[in-house]
Amino acid sequence: MKLKTGNAYGLNAIMQYVCKQNGYSKKFLGRSPEEKALTRQWLEYNLPFLVENSYPTPTILRELDNALLRFTFFSGNAVTVADFFFYFSLYPVLKRSTCQEKEKYPNLCRWFRLIQEFNELRGSREKILFSRTPLYIY
Repeated sequence: MKLKTGNAYGLNAIMQYVCKQNGYSKKFLGRSPEEKALTRQWLEYNLPFLVENSYPTPTILRELDNALLRFTFFSGNAVTVADFFFYFSLYPVLKRSTCQEKEKYPNLCRWFRLIQEFNELRGSREKILFSRTPLYIY
């Protein structure tokens, strides 16, 4: 990305620049040093799904589900750009998943139900439905 002061390379650098230019750096890049580091980490983690337009494997979905055991959002208890990127990466996966498949990832689905309530983020995409009570026994 070409900037007035030079070039920015990499998703993290570009997202930091865009957020700062629009006054969102404190809100969406993380508030504490830990949240900032987690946001950068999750952006890098998500990059292959964005660049290669591939879908996360069940192993990766379990890893994401486990990451959301402690937090409401990927970088803590406040939404960050990492959540936005994961929303767009996971939308097609969860859209085509059955209720039984979704139940394997309860934390990920809880997070997705919450994040899709941001109308500005969801845009014209339809909401994905989730069961409120477990239907299957594993």
